[in-house]
Amino acid sequence: MPNFLAYAMMAMWPLFALIIYKKFGAERAAILVFLVPYLLLPEKTEIDLPLLPSIDKTAIIGLAAYFILKKHINKSLFFTNSSPIKFLLILGFLTPAITVMNNTESLSFIEVEKPGLTWWDGVTYFIQYFSLIYAPFIVGYYLLSTPANQRNILIFISTAGLIYLIPIAWEVRMSPQLHSNIYGFFPHDFRQQIRNGGFRPVVFLGHGLTVSAFMVSAFIAACVLMRQTPNFKYKFIPAKFAFIALLIGVILCKSLGGLFIATFILVTLFFTSKNRQTSIALFIGLILFSYPLIRDSATPALDKISALIEAKNPDRAQSFSYRLNMETMILDHANSKALTGWGSFGRNFVRDMNGNPISVPDGHWVLLLSTFGWLGYISIYGLLTFTVLKLRQHVKKQKDNSEHTYAIGLAMVLTATMIDVIPNSSFSNMTMLLAGSLAGSILQGSGKSGRNLTPQNQNVS
Repeated sequence: MPNFLAYAMMAMWPLFALIIYKKFGAERAAILVFLVPYLLLPEKTEIDLPLLPSIDKTAIIGLAAYFILKKHINKSLFFTNSSPIKFLLILGFLTPAITVMNNTESLSFIEVEKPGLTWWDGVTYFIQYFSLIYAPFIVGYYLLSTPANQRNILIFISTAGLIYLIPIAWEVRMSPQLHSNIYGFFPHDFRQQIRNGGFRPVVFLGHGLTVSAFMVSAFIAACVLMRQTPNFKYKFIPAKFAFIALLIGVILCKSLGGLFIATFILVTLFFTSKNRQTSIALFIGLILFSYPLIRDSATPALDKISALIEAKNPDRAQSFSYRLNMETMILDHANSKALTGWGSFGRNFVRDMNGNPISVPDGHWVLLLSTFGWLGYISIYGLLTFTVLKLRQHVKKQKDNSEHTYAIGLAMVLTATMIDVIPNSSFSNMTMLLAGSLAGSILQGSGKSGRNLTPQNQNVS
């Protein structure tokens, strides 16, 4: 049960966001009003207002950011002259209504009955899409598309990672209890945070794997900055020390998957060309976009991976196999309403005859597919994949890609997230903020018209 401070922080966040906007200006605030609350606001805390749907952490972040920055976004709702992006945005706004219309029937079991969806649920879904997808995407598109602003995104994410190391180290030593001590409750199953005789840090992100995903993003951001500007400093901390500190942070999170993603992106950044980096990002994007289709054919390969893990760590192998079984079960359930999904509120879970849930969705992709079907899946992951595709096409045409150094760096951060949402649920407003920044830099041509900030003319912060 959230305490008074949890609700107070949620209710006061729009005021804090406005203060950030007044102090830092529109462009820097466009990053901070998404990043700061993501790291600090309580999880699983909803504000119930009369005659309005419940507002959770994701919604309050997106709505506050959009309405505070709206005067800097003076274009029409479906702003871009890019037909694919316009189509995907329209599809995203229509999907909630279509899902509701196809799920008005109740689901009856021996002991439980799940009511059908109503138009009020459609309003809730609309707000979720607006705040999680549209608001951060359009803010990134208009306010964060120049090289200078993309560099700031990398600086702010990696700096936040360095600051987050303090509570991470504390929770690794003392157990994940900051959320409980400050906000009055623990937002997840505490047992899942116990690993290797110690603890995964949770801080204010709900789960240790989400913390790991963020630290991987911070580590990659630091890698990009160090790669492009070896003498870069975080105030008084040299980039190389920040690189080492954030790598330690990734290790402290005790996620084998997170460590693998960090290593993979590190090798990609330091040992491949920018052209190859965008090819890898596009390849990962296409895998994510088509993953439900290739999941069945990938089963033998996944079984081999499970066997390899079992040889090293039987406990991890058991967890991995459990995830695969849950994915298969939920995917079969989702396929019975493949186009629109089952909606949420537990309707998308597989249940026994009594109505007890027997499936636990972990990956964001399977949760999205089972809730909103292929319509929702295409509208969201299509935006990510198309954005990376346009970056790839643009970079391939250019002889000199120095002006897109930071756009490609953001693409690497986005690639890490696209990998992570297959086994985990680390998708957030920040994901779409990065996608919007990338889309804006290519479709608006800001790499040429914006403030050019190549490695040769940077000012070290």
